[in-house]
Amino acid sequence: MYLLDLDKIQPGDIILTRSEHRSSVFIQQQGNCKYSHAILYAGESSYIEADGLGVHAMNSARKLFDSPDDAIALRLKQIGEAGVIQRAVDFARTLIGTEYSPAEARRSVRETDAPAIETNRQYCSRLVAMAYQSAQVTLVKNPDYSTVKDLLDSDHLDHIEHILREASQPEVDNANERNTILEKQINDTNQILDQARNTTQKDIQDLSQLTEFMQYNPEFDKPISDIIRSSGYLDNWNIEMEKNLHHYNYDVFIKKVPKHETREVGVMLLKISTTNLERFKQMLVVYTSLATQFPLEYFNLFKELYTNLVETATKMRVVALTAIASSGV
Repeated sequence: MYLLDLDKIQPGDIILTRSEHRSSVFIQQQGNCKYSHAILYAGESSYIEADGLGVHAMNSARKLFDSPDDAIALRLKQIGEAGVIQRAVDFARTLIGTEYSPAEARRSVRETDAPAIETNRQYCSRLVAMAYQSAQVTLVKNPDYSTVKDLLDSDHLDHIEHILREASQPEVDNANERNTILEKQINDTNQILDQARNTTQKDIQDLSQLTEFMQYNPEFDKPISDIIRSSGYLDNWNIEMEKNLHHYNYDVFIKKVPKHETREVGVMLLKISTTNLERFKQMLVVYTSLATQFPLEYFNLFKELYTNLVETATKMRVVALTAIASSGV
């Protein structure tokens, strides 16, 4: 079994994948392409994709491949102005929770110039093409109906091969673990949005759309806030911290992490915490401002959530810096 080699890929890379699964083979045949799926690598082991569960973020450590040739990275040849990659990733992240449209995916094979019919839905190659389009980078002729082959043939992307490495048995076991925090996060998000659509009778596809809706529809504050609280979404940060306490408490860290791995793990945690701190602080500013403008429980719930996330990311950063300093390297 194989995993993405994180030393070979970069944030913003579009990863095309394939497998011997019947559905993947069918898509390859229908799309006249040796790959069947596209994901956007967000950095720090995280990628964003649109599949049957909708748009969600996943950990690359949980994505196994059967063959070393089952994935290729596509990398922007010319980045141009600063921030392009981050804007593309941020756009994809705002779509988390959006429903998948198999109908639009099928149309992409035959609709080369037409505008999207279901504009508020996603499928894999549309997601990544639109992410870059949002950053003013046109990768394909028609991002609305981009195909995996369109991305593979794009003149704007370099091909980076040999991006998989062999996985160890512990890594395989970890990848096959079930009932993870990430799975819970996906289920909680989908539950919130599904119940929000039922409650409001509006086509709300992601949390950013729900936030915008709440600004102009305060009468839904109580039912939507109740949905969010009951989903368990607000507690996932605490569950993650309890499960991986050594990432947030140095006394636990030194007991669990072998001394020869101290620096390596510390560097990894520093990268993750730095990225998360920047994003969480930005979101905290947004929800603090919204809670001031609109005195609704909904905005205060998210303000409290991002306050907790900033605090936990700060704790991780402290552990990381202490681990690096103590390694003596």
